Amino acid sequence: MWIYIANGEEAPPDPAILAQEALGAVQLTTPTLQLAPAPPAKSYVGLETWMWMPQGQWAPLINTVTAGATSVTVTIEPRWVTWNMGPGSKVCYDAGRVWQVGQMPPGSTTSCSYTYSRVSDFQPDGVWPVSAAITWRVSWTCAGNCLAAAGSLGEIEGPAGTAGLVVAERQSVNVLPDETRNR
Repeated sequence: MWIYIANGEEAPPDPAILAQEALGAVQLTTPTLQLAPAPPAKSYVGLETWMWMPQGQWAPLINTVTAGATSVTVTIEPRWVTWNMGPGSKVCYDAGRVWQVGQMPPGSTTSCSYTYSRVSDFQPDGVWPVSAAITWRVSWTCAGNCLAAAGSLGEIEGPAGTAGLVVAERQSVNVLPDETRNR
């Protein structure tokens, strides 16, 4: 792309620098973690724990910065969320499905869950720490007097939301009725 600059005129600003400025002015979403079973209730070893965030937190963020005749708009799109569940992690590619107590049909599934294989008894305070952070893809477009029409700032990780979950274990003992014990 060629740009004509008349004598005495300044060259247009670098749109990638304006894109960085626009990105810096955006507050990235900190996920509000939701779990089912919901703390302070316990989850259990072998039980699928559902994980999600409010759908509105899984939405693109947009900001525009203008310098003279150059306007750069950054679009920050959620790509995935990394859930650190304590003993392991899970990557999910959407906000997850809300668990609604008493309203879920049998066989309901979610795209984002984790199944613990160990209890949290030996963790500080007896709780597995849980955190989740969204990874965002940042792209930009330029309008007006531009050195380039579009570009990318790559992927960035946003701030992590945190929670804690007690994970216990259920054990059962089968006791035979008296009449079958004596055979």
